[in-house]
Amino acid sequence: MPTHKDDVVLAGRKLSILAQADDILLLSHLPPGFQLKLDAMASWGGVNFILVNRIKTVAMVYGAPVPSPLPSFAVGSNILGVSEKEKYVGVVFSTDTRSMFENHYKAKEKAARYYGHSIWAIEDHATKSLIEPLVDVQVKFIRKMLHVSSRSMLVPLHTDTGITPLQTRRFILVLKFLEYTLALQDKHLVRAAITNSIVLHIAGRKTWFTDLLQAARNLPYPLAYELDPWSLTPDYVDLYSKMQQVDSSDKLYLLHGRKEPVKNKSPRTITLTLRHYLDVKVKDHRKALTWMLLSSHMLTIERLRWRELGRPRLERDHRKCRFCKIAVESPEHAMLGCTSSQVLVHTRSQMLARLDDVGFLKKLVQSRKAIATVAKWAHSILKIFYAVPVYRGG
Repeated sequence: MPTHKDDVVLAGRKLSILAQADDILLLSHLPPGFQLKLDAMASWGGVNFILVNRIKTVAMVYGAPVPSPLPSFAVGSNILGVSEKEKYVGVVFSTDTRSMFENHYKAKEKAARYYGHSIWAIEDHATKSLIEPLVDVQVKFIRKMLHVSSRSMLVPLHTDTGITPLQTRRFILVLKFLEYTLALQDKHLVRAAITNSIVLHIAGRKTWFTDLLQAARNLPYPLAYELDPWSLTPDYVDLYSKMQQVDSSDKLYLLHGRKEPVKNKSPRTITLTLRHYLDVKVKDHRKALTWMLLSSHMLTIERLRWRELGRPRLERDHRKCRFCKIAVESPEHAMLGCTSSQVLVHTRSQMLARLDDVGFLKKLVQSRKAIATVAKWAHSILKIFYAVPVYRGG
């Protein structure tokens, strides 16, 4: 391919053409250089008895402002159309959107939503852009799977299912890609592209590396320090930092400091895993225990956290039990503490010979052998409480 002053330059290397099998991409900053490459491609095809598909061959014009009228490009005697959206090696590129990948994200979000709806047989719509619709699909899918409300906290959706948050997963993949490219020799084009991106970022231009830094700031948890492209490794992102969010939320106090049972070993802390309580076979029992642990139940401690039908929210100390009207109506009070309902006491006596506090309930939940019994108990307790109106004081 002949060189031209309009050629794209990456880290001192001129880049005129990309080829993936018979998918060819020609690059140039300005129309004269682009037409020169089209002429060279047509001449090469004629010598090698290869015809350029005039239907599939198009020109795309990037930059602002777009020249008017648009320049005309031709391959031989065939005038090329100018397209605003095309797919190359599986990626949709656009010239009429703020991000050249916007339509690609929309296509992926639509596919993800379709498969989620295929499983749950539901319909929905999305109005957000780029990564947010994909995250929305993931969150809604997990909430539907766990049968928790749309107000449930995001962190346990991932810590308790073992499903990595989409932003984190994508960020880790990008870090692995960056680590791979920085290890390549200078002769590789992808190394040149990354190096060029970093140099331009340092010079104050918005580049791929700029977007990477922004992605780090947008993660669902704070990173300890700014990214350093020269010493960066995928291990930089520590998934265990999500535990900081779990331990800082008063809603998730039953998850604080918990340990996961391990076969033939002592329980240990595992931040991201499928929790054993989700293996409970009886659906209603599993749902009840999940609601208890993820604070997605309708006990007063949670229900009166929100404004409802014009009624104001109440502070935690005022969310009293509907039976005793003294203690806060919390999961541990409902399952272990309240004695003001004979039905409640009878149900509890069938499960326990002694009463204890939050720590005892957490130990029960950690026991793999006892988890089915605890789940059944949680289901029975919630049924008893839900049958009685909420106590709002007065």
